[in-house]
Amino acid sequence: MLASAADVEKGARVTTLGCDPESLHAEVDVRTPDEPAVLEQLARSWLQAGLESLATDQTAALDANAPLTTRSLSRHKGAFGEPGTPWGSLVVAPDARSRQASLRAWTPRTWAAFLDAAGALPRRMEVELSRLDEHGAPGDGDRVWLAVQRDNPGYQGWTRLVAHRSPRLTDDAGWEEAAQRWAGFLRDQALGLPVEPAAGFVAEDSGLAPLQTPFERAMDLAPEEVLGTDLLRGYSWVTLIPAGALIRLGGPDALRSSGAFVAVEPLPAGGCLARATERLIDYSDRCVHRVFTAVAAALTPGLPRRFEFDRERRLVYEDATQAQQ
Repeated sequence: MLASAADVEKGARVTTLGCDPESLHAEVDVRTPDEPAVLEQLARSWLQAGLESLATDQTAALDANAPLTTRSLSRHKGAFGEPGTPWGSLVVAPDARSRQASLRAWTPRTWAAFLDAAGALPRRMEVELSRLDEHGAPGDGDRVWLAVQRDNPGYQGWTRLVAHRSPRLTDDAGWEEAAQRWAGFLRDQALGLPVEPAAGFVAEDSGLAPLQTPFERAMDLAPEEVLGTDLLRGYSWVTLIPAGALIRLGGPDALRSSGAFVAVEPLPAGGCLARATERLIDYSDRCVHRVFTAVAAALTPGLPRRFEFDRERRLVYEDATQAQQ
């Protein structure tokens, strides 16, 4: 979808949405809790609810197929199985960096043990559900990846909760239904947070779950430079606006009156969740520009850069300070 005529007349440099969204990406970032029980609660809630609400097709395929092995695969070499068969991987990286991460295939038994591992406060927990490719390696087909990453490079002092799905479904109705589930999942998690959120979003232009948001990449920012400030990491179809940024933007009522959002919902732990459109398919260039204008006061100033070989992102390529004039 191209930029609207009204936006062009105003001189808005809105990205051209000439290619379909390639993924769904939900994320919440919080300062790593001091209390072990809180970190365990965060990890269990994100992973268990994510599997139950975002990966139903993948787990159904695994249940219908021959059970996978329950033995450790940390030193496995070669193909994991027959190409095209359902697969699930569970990874736990222990707190001690000198120790090797564990890898097991997904089964009801290994999944229960995986969730229990949250009590040991690992640095990283990941579950990936997909199919085996032509070489018998995971990651093919409709892939859902859920992760809890503590003090990850680029996020020192922060815990990153991630849910990612790719590639895009060719069925528009099916893709919209998936987007609604991703948005609903993020909302449920945000409403139940036991700690104050520092950032969060649901986006469809994040690529293969990179560490940076599209806005951070365009501004050459690391997450650590933004997290903990009163600025946003970016803006998306659904944006979690933390407390500091919300103050800069004038509060929930100011966001509602901007006309950029169909819903602005305060969160019990602080901040709010702002949703641009009910349906992802309706998140057009004009909507992108309205969101950019509404949150410009909480964006890092400067002109975002385009990358020659990068796919188009849902960004406005203007200095945020200009939108405030």
